[in-house]
Amino acid sequence: METSITEKRKQSLDLKNLGNKEVGKKNFEKAIDYYTEGISIFPTAILYSNRSLCHIKLEHYAQALKDADQAIVLNPDYCKAYYRKGDSLFGLGKFEDAKAQFKKVVFKRPKDLDARKKFIICKKEIEKIQNNLRLAALVKYTNNSTNWTQYEIEKSYNGPRMENDTITKEFCEELMNHFKNYKELPMRYTLKILNDILILFQTLNTVTDVKVKEGQNITVVGDIHGQFFDLLRLLEVNGIPSETNMYVFNGDIVDRGDFSLECVLLVYSFKLLYPEHVHINRGNHESAQMNYMYGFYREAEEKIFKEIIPVFEKIFNHLPLVTLINEKIFVCHGGLFPRDDVTLDEIRKIDRVRQPPQDTYTTPSLFTCLIWSDPGRANGRSTSPRGTALIFGPDVTKKFLELNNLDLIIRSHEMKIAGYEIMHDEKLITVFSAPNYYGTSGNKGAIVRFDSNLKKKIIQFDTVGVKQSGKYGFSMF
Repeated sequence: METSITEKRKQSLDLKNLGNKEVGKKNFEKAIDYYTEGISIFPTAILYSNRSLCHIKLEHYAQALKDADQAIVLNPDYCKAYYRKGDSLFGLGKFEDAKAQFKKVVFKRPKDLDARKKFIICKKEIEKIQNNLRLAALVKYTNNSTNWTQYEIEKSYNGPRMENDTITKEFCEELMNHFKNYKELPMRYTLKILNDILILFQTLNTVTDVKVKEGQNITVVGDIHGQFFDLLRLLEVNGIPSETNMYVFNGDIVDRGDFSLECVLLVYSFKLLYPEHVHINRGNHESAQMNYMYGFYREAEEKIFKEIIPVFEKIFNHLPLVTLINEKIFVCHGGLFPRDDVTLDEIRKIDRVRQPPQDTYTTPSLFTCLIWSDPGRANGRSTSPRGTALIFGPDVTKKFLELNNLDLIIRSHEMKIAGYEIMHDEKLITVFSAPNYYGTSGNKGAIVRFDSNLKKKIIQFDTVGVKQSGKYGFSMF
C-alpha cells in the first residue's frame, strides 16, 4: 500500500526533529544523515536549510551552498535559506555574493538585526581585503616590519630573555609560562623571531626529508587552531621538543582560536632552537584568505601592528608542504591528487612560494590537494563538499603508496571526535590536535608518535577547559 502524503510529511518531520536533536549535541554528521533521509521521503525547504547549516559547521561550504539553493527553490520566501546561502558564500570567500544574500534578508525583514550585522561584516571584510591587498603591495612594509633592532627591551620587563638575541632552551620554556599568564612578548623579540624564521624557511624545500635515528622519536601534531592552552597540554603529555623528541606540526596552527599568535611564536621558537628536529607543514589556514576570514590577521593586527600582515603572508608562503619520515611516512595537511601517477619527485618541484591557487575539482593542482583534499570511504575520486580539491578513496591511497614505495599517509584537516581516525586499510591516519574544537565540538585531541622503527603510538588528550576561541573569529559559523 502506497504511503500517503500526510504520512510522508509526518515521517519527514520526525526525522527533522531527530536531526535537530543531533545538532543540539553538535553531532552534525549524524544530523545530516537524518535530514538526508527526511529529504528522500518528503523534501522541504527546512530540511535542506538545516542540512546546509550542518555542512557549514563542518566547513563543507560548497555542499552547504547547494542545499541553501535547493531550499530557496522549494520556498523562495524562506529567509533562513538566504541566511544559509550567505554563510556558505562567506565560507567560500565570496564576500560580495554573501553580502547580496544578507541584503535580501534585510529587505524581507528590515528589523532583523542579525542579518543587518552580517551584511555589515561582509562590507567590512570586502573593504579590509582591499586595504590589505594595497598594503601587501607596498614592499617597504615587508622590508621594515621585522626591523627588530630598532626596539629596546623595557627595564620593567621580567619575562623570558634571549641570550645575545639568540633563542635558547630556557627562553622557550619560560615563553610557555609567559604566554600562559597572558603576558606579551617585547616587540624586539617578536620581530626577531619572525625575521629569523623567515630566513630559515627560505632555505627549506617543498618536501622536508626527516630521518629518525635510534634513540629518537617523532610526533605528528594535527590542527592546533590557536588553542594555546591545549598546545601546552599536548607538550606536557608528550614532552617539549628536543634533539631526541622530534615534532612535525602538520598545518593549521592559526585561526579560530584567540591565541594563534602565541601558538606560532612558540612553535617558531622551538623550530629556531631545533631546526633539524622540529618541522612545520603548511595547512589550508596558512593562507591570506583564510586568515582574513577566521581571525588570525585581526589578532596579529591587534597584538602587533597592521604592517606585520604581509610578513606573515611571506612566512606562510615559504612553509614546506610535506614532511617525509624515514622515506616511508608521507605527512601532509590535506591529501592526495587527481592523478595516480604523482611521484615524490613531482611533488618536490611544486612552486609553493605563493598563495594557494583557487582551484575547483575539475582543475585541482597538486599544491591545492596537499592542503585541501580529504579521504573518503568509497574507491575513486569525487567532488569535495568543501568546494575545492577532492575526496579520494582507499584505492587512490594504495596506488600512491605503492608507486612511491611508502607505507603510510598521515594528514590532518578534519576534526575527529576521538582526535584521530584510521582509514584506507590502515594506510591513512587523520590526526587532529585541537580538543573541543572551537569550544563546541566536544572532541578529544590526539597526536601520533613514532620511534626509530616507525612503530606508532596514538596519544589522546582532553582540553584544559580554558575558553580559547571566539574573539577574533566569526560567530556566524
